[in-house]
Amino acid sequence: MQYWLVYYNPTTSNPCPPGWFSPGLGNCFKNSATVAVPLQVITELPNMSLSGSAVFNGMDTLVLTTATQAYSVTGKDNVVFLARGWNSSEFNVLGEGGGSQAQFNPGTSLTLQVDVTDKGRKPSCGSNPSTTAETNNLTLGACVAAGGGAPKIRFVESD
Repeated sequence: MQYWLVYYNPTTSNPCPPGWFSPGLGNCFKNSATVAVPLQVITELPNMSLSGSAVFNGMDTLVLTTATQAYSVTGKDNVVFLARGWNSSEFNVLGEGGGSQAQFNPGTSLTLQVDVTDKGRKPSCGSNPSTTAETNNLTLGACVAAGGGAPKIRFVESD
């Protein structure tokens, strides 16, 4: 998991907190403990899912599930008090880091879905398609948000 202090605006006299790093642009970040996940081939993408949960004063958890294995990492909720303020999510298949771009073959189509377990609110599609510098070479289609018994956000990307 990667924690962010967005708009922290670190300066020489007010740097990021100890253990946090500044990539520039006025933000600070730090990483939780990690778990090694073997390289996954692109043909396994339909068998993969990613889930996250935040528990007030407990442990935040991230789980990546493949066709045959589950990998998880946890971190204390009090790092950024995620359970108290989590109100948005972003999920996509993007480049590895540093502004890189994932390259998909011509004819590729991905359907991405974010299931929401907070039944108290209907999800909505944001107007900003991304909050990360990483991208892919696919064209983003329409985003559809549905409430009810199984709230979700779904969108298709294709070449």
